Amino acid sequence: MSDIIGDWIQESINKRRVRSLDKRLRELAGALESGQPISGTFDAALHEMTYELKYATYPPGRWRPPRWRAGRVRVSPSAVTWESRGLMANRVHDLSSGICTGDRQPDWPGLDIGLTRLHRYLAGSIQVLALRVGAEDIELAASTRALEILRSGLARVQGSPGGAMGA
Repeated sequence: MSDIIGDWIQESINKRRVRSLDKRLRELAGALESGQPISGTFDAALHEMTYELKYATYPPGRWRPPRWRAGRVRVSPSAVTWESRGLMANRVHDLSSGICTGDRQPDWPGLDIGLTRLHRYLAGSIQVLALRVGAEDIELAASTRALEILRSGLARVQGSPGGAMGA
């Protein structure tokens, strides 16, 4: 009985989170469409492409951080950043100079803890956006709508008049 009540409570909380996120994304999209400056946050997981090289020499069974790290993208008129959350909440990546190099569907069989924290999105709406920031290649996973806002935010920060970048 307690499992059923616990599941119901968790489902209720998740539905509320989805509505809250949808509202934030609608507000950001509305600001974009009306030409106003955009400012807001949304959840996104980050994967550094150097991860495999960095931990390749670790022996099997030794702890290593998750490949995808949970965090939040913060878009403002002057900067776009990704901030980590959770146990390793001390990382900030400045994405303002990022160049979109492609996008893809997530590799669900390789899913790990960082992506499962994106429980606020339906699996079908999550996309992965590849970015080159300086000499570093990274990937961000978030909802399709959030990544459109990210692209536009990057374009505006970089001074692109159209407010949209090709990927």
